[in-house]
Amino acid sequence: MAAAGDLPCPCGNRGCVAMIASNPALLAAISTPERPLATVGDLERHVQAGDIAAIGALRQAGRHIGEAAIGLIVGLAPEVIAVGGNMGLSGGHMLTGIRESVSRMVP
Repeated sequence: MAAAGDLPCPCGNRGCVAMIASNPALLAAISTPERPLATVGDLERHVQAGDIAAIGALRQAGRHIGEAAIGLIVGLAPEVIAVGGNMGLSGGHMLTGIRESVSRMVP
């Protein structure tokens, strides 16, 4: 994935979407000394409180996930795509990002 660049991934590959859109990547991206986020629950609380940086990080992660999924969507043409996990439930912000990427690229 281009956005992940050449970052090494724990899976052994480089440039995986996990390096920019996983829970640890999200926490690292928006955690600051003034606002440390150590858990997904911390992130979710910030999102629910309307924290613009947390919401923006979720939407951007969703865009990355959507970009990564486009090849599968075009190639396999699934009728349904299911998104699960904690971040899929955080106010729909990650889903919004996924939809933004997919709608731009898939006819």
